[in-house]
Amino acid sequence: MGKIKKLLFILAAAAFLTACAGQHPDSYQGPAAPKPQDLPPPTNLLNE
Repeated sequence: MGKIKKLLFILAAAAFLTACAGQHPDSYQGPAAPKPQDLPPPTNLLNE
């Protein structure tokens, strides 16, 4: 039961950080909010 509660807490925290990053993309600085230019193009993933 402890693992499930911990997992739910992590998911809730991740959702909260994602919501904050979506509302304030310029002020939020963290590893959970990668910038679009840092992500590889989707075509590279499909070709591999």
